[in-house]
Amino acid sequence: MCHGHSKTLRGKLICRERNPDLLTAISVLQTGTYTRLPTSITNAFKPVRRLTNRAILRTLRRLNRHLLFRLRCVDHLPPEVIIEAVHDGKVYFSAGGEHGWKAQMTVVGFGEGDDARWWLTGVEWGWKSKGKGTDDPGGLAVKRLSEEERTQILEIVNNEILAPRSARGMDLDDKDHTGKIDAPLIRLYNFLRESIRMVGR
Repeated sequence: MCHGHSKTLRGKLICRERNPDLLTAISVLQTGTYTRLPTSITNAFKPVRRLTNRAILRTLRRLNRHLLFRLRCVDHLPPEVIIEAVHDGKVYFSAGGEHGWKAQMTVVGFGEGDDARWWLTGVEWGWKSKGKGTDDPGGLAVKRLSEEERTQILEIVNNEILAPRSARGMDLDDKDHTGKIDAPLIRLYNFLRESIRMVGR
């Protein structure tokens, strides 16, 4: 069946082929490829170099060192917050004791200059539940968030709470902010401490 222009002449189907694309033919014969595609199209088809296991482990070790450096030398952390571990490119926090909250964080923009910022990847709450039975009237329960609840909390924290002050419309050079520093982890702690009441309902 013909895919070009066609017309019917005395009951016969007559097909007219498209004109030869000479520019494409010349380009392919000379260079072995077609050079006139937009860059946005060609980039999508370029094979991406696969990371080796050694490269992934090396990047994770660098990220762990970067996280430790930020926690020790750059960012301010409330004394109530406990750093449980730093591994696999994440920091594991907890606060409020066994009935408090736990959070997992990393940084985005790592390796891109000074643009790295904190990013919350997971959070959960625990508290004493009531009415579990006559023999066990209480116990530790972990609040499991629904996917919608988790997405909403992560979006609020990452887009508003952890956003750098300069990105939130505050001028760090303003004389009214003299002596003040950005403290995203303290803002996160305050937010989660207040949110535990809402989540525990």
